[in-house]
Amino acid sequence: MALENERKRLTCLELRATHFHMRVACCQIRCELGDFSGNVERAQAALATALAGDPDLIVLPEAWVTGFTMDSLPDAAEVTPSALATLVEATRGWPGFLIAGTLFSWEGESLQNQLVVLNRGDVVASYKKMHLFEGLGERTAFRAGRTPTLMETALGPAGFAICYDLRFPELFRWYARRGAALFILPSQWPQPRIEHWRLLARARAVENLAFFVGVNAAASSAPDRQYGHSLVVDPWGEIIWEAGQEEMVEIVTLDAARLREAREHLPAISDMRDDLLGPR
Repeated sequence: MALENERKRLTCLELRATHFHMRVACCQIRCELGDFSGNVERAQAALATALAGDPDLIVLPEAWVTGFTMDSLPDAAEVTPSALATLVEATRGWPGFLIAGTLFSWEGESLQNQLVVLNRGDVVASYKKMHLFEGLGERTAFRAGRTPTLMETALGPAGFAICYDLRFPELFRWYARRGAALFILPSQWPQPRIEHWRLLARARAVENLAFFVGVNAAASSAPDRQYGHSLVVDPWGEIIWEAGQEEMVEIVTLDAARLREAREHLPAISDMRDDLLGPR
């Protein structure tokens, strides 16, 4: 009976807001290593462009304030309060949600790579990166998060992830089992593995019948930092928008009818096997 009630709850979440459209502004901005003032100015300009388009939600990339300055991370964390204050001021009167990319911050004696969500100037949600990429030295530099984060949106619950998390489908399945309609992932995903980026983003969307919004940093002046290719994928696994490498702001419309269509035609969410996945 409990499982049947949960499936009914998920069905209600799947079919909500049939004709609703949510407008998401993807801010693919350049992140120069250690250039705090320049990066903040670029973020301010991107936010101004995005806000002029009247979106419901805005997303910034991972580590956009300083980049992964691995040799001076404590110094990078010191600029987080100032950067956050800038975002608060820029969006104070706006009713939508700003997914403020990720910021480095201290928790006790440990550094965190943390996604922050602002609404009307207040922090309303956060998520700490759960999977740390040792190839960049993250496991040494940061403390891994332990808790997934779901946030309610008009489209339905949104689940958060950060960059390397994309390679771990169990996190996204955790969200899907709790009704997620949308995944949001800020990133600094490198150009040599951009085909992995596309493939994994499409897989996370189609296997969970959810929208996927991935916002990457734009290519910077450093020759080995060719990023870009932010993208939005629909619940059928189709890429409905993809950026190039340059800085840009794009507002993409997510259609709840597309979500309903996918989940009505392919009931994979309600067919998930709880006995294989373990307890909730």
